[in-house]
Amino acid sequence: MKSTLVSREFDPEAPPQNILDSLLPSEIRTAAAAIRGVLGDATEVLFSLMLLEEPSRESSVGTPPERRVRVVTLDQRTHMTEEWVVALPHGEVVGHDNLTARGITAQPPIVVDEFIEVERIVKESAEWQAAMRKRGVTDFEIVQVDPMSAGNFGFENERGLRIVRAVCYLPKNLQDNAYAHPIDGLVTYVDLTNGQVLTVVDDELFPIPDEDSNFHDDNGVVPRDDLKPLEIIQPEGPSFTVDGWKVSWQKWSFRVSMNAREGMVLHDICYDDDGQIRTVVDRMAFAEMVVPYGDPRPSHFWRSAFDVGEYGLGALANSLSLGCDCLGSIYYFDAYFCDAGGNPYTLDRAICLHEEDFGVLWRGANWRQGGSWVRRSRRLVISYWTTVGNYDYGFFWYFYQDGTIQCEVKLTGIIQTAYLAPGDSSPYLGRVAPELAGQHHQHMFCVRIDPAVDGQLNSVVEVDAVPVPMGPGNPYGNAIGKRSTFLESESEGRRETNLESGRVWQIVNEESINEFGSPVSYKLIPAQTAMMIADADSSVARRAMFAKSALWVTRYNERERYPSGEFPNQHPGGDGLPLWMEANRGLRQEPVVLWHSFGTTHFVRPEDWPVMPVEYVGFSLKPFGFFRRNPALDVPPSSTCH
Repeated sequence: MKSTLVSREFDPEAPPQNILDSLLPSEIRTAAAAIRGVLGDATEVLFSLMLLEEPSRESSVGTPPERRVRVVTLDQRTHMTEEWVVALPHGEVVGHDNLTARGITAQPPIVVDEFIEVERIVKESAEWQAAMRKRGVTDFEIVQVDPMSAGNFGFENERGLRIVRAVCYLPKNLQDNAYAHPIDGLVTYVDLTNGQVLTVVDDELFPIPDEDSNFHDDNGVVPRDDLKPLEIIQPEGPSFTVDGWKVSWQKWSFRVSMNAREGMVLHDICYDDDGQIRTVVDRMAFAEMVVPYGDPRPSHFWRSAFDVGEYGLGALANSLSLGCDCLGSIYYFDAYFCDAGGNPYTLDRAICLHEEDFGVLWRGANWRQGGSWVRRSRRLVISYWTTVGNYDYGFFWYFYQDGTIQCEVKLTGIIQTAYLAPGDSSPYLGRVAPELAGQHHQHMFCVRIDPAVDGQLNSVVEVDAVPVPMGPGNPYGNAIGKRSTFLESESEGRRETNLESGRVWQIVNEESINEFGSPVSYKLIPAQTAMMIADADSSVARRAMFAKSALWVTRYNERERYPSGEFPNQHPGGDGLPLWMEANRGLRQEPVVLWHSFGTTHFVRPEDWPVMPVEYVGFSLKPFGFFRRNPALDVPPSSTCH
């Protein structure tokens, strides 16, 4: 397949063009230097998180404020978690908060340097080595140690400590699929605060599966030979243009940025409606996700990673490959992040931008007189991939010519594995190989949508299709009713999907009335998925309450950024959405925020092994009374149509 690279003229050392642009290497260096200047000796300080401090929605009108950077550090000597705000471009510290000194539970995200430290601590542990020898393992170097976030289960001996739990695998060589060889029944609790193993849980002695389950090019599988070339050619180049971090395509325009926590963020999404630039969304990003596992055994019950708040989707993003991850005329955005030492580094080709044919856009035929009229749909795709441990996630946003925006998550990678003896079964496992199984689990996502439908002030209406009782006005029982209910305040803002009624939510602007006397709107067509199955009183549910309901609507507050709070790592729960909504703020014609939660329940199957085919889940935003008529009428016919 042919793909071409669209050249990018971008100087990462030049000053930013817009206050929402991604952080640049020079800004990262400036922010880190400012904090080191206050601390003096910062050699033992981990720079856990560095994010652009985006201006509030209210400040988007008028003179833009100065660019600022918010930094979270962890002092490995004093074990203090501190937040800093640095003003750019001169590097003045304008905000500082020692959270630990104020008694706030705030464990920052885990950084890659700590993953490496966990492996060292585990392998130097005499207790862990003894457990390995009991299993016949004496070559400790070849063992793969996977650090995983610990959660919070109220264990007294973990109180106040920075904890990571580690599981192990025994690959045959450095290129082997280690997940085919789990060292099951064993988990090591690592205390990063004191740099030592806290506990080795040696639950049960299982054999280490020996099956060869590689899936690389040399895996012995004979490639099929009946696949003919498929060419995607754009001889005149793509239809989009890029100016710095601003994208324009057809009638759409938006800004894109990338940060270590949320990954890709879309800002200022607008549509050119016959010369009138109309706002649709102020900001959209994946604010949190959680992967709760359903195996209650001692070596598995604790697995429930918060991939946004505990690791960072952007920090673990991939460098994309031309012709593999994306096809066609491709434009790549690089991203710039901060390492644990406060130094900038570049992730080349972090975000992919391209166009795709998407079948028929609209079609009409005259069967009496003959003739048909067809327009093909083209969509703009902006996406990135991130690898969190064994799983790969692709986050895709699609823009369509009819005013629709679609979000799609693609899940692939390698499943978490456990030993399962041949002939045995388990209510919590699905077999994938003679001695291998995968745990039942879920992937639950939460997208934060800051709407701006014809302006910053919007309301939310819940819309249900309802039956009309048979009677004088409906003698044949075929009438379909529509029930529209405004969400007046946050006490009504926690909502569930309803497949029976086809429930959607309209984001309306009550002060912008269309030609037909109705407020303009966009409707959220939710993903129809199961919510989190774990008991509401479980540790993971208390920490990820967002995953228990499909929609949460809150009044905008610039400090309320993430649905499980600022610091979900080892947090006991109760922060975020449930806490904020206790204020019961009004939601009519206000700057509202929609938090849409959805996911997939994964009962693993043999076809998911040794590498899982992509699974898809997502939602759409569609115009409803926003336009006068079909906005895609002006799309020209394809040059290949007769």
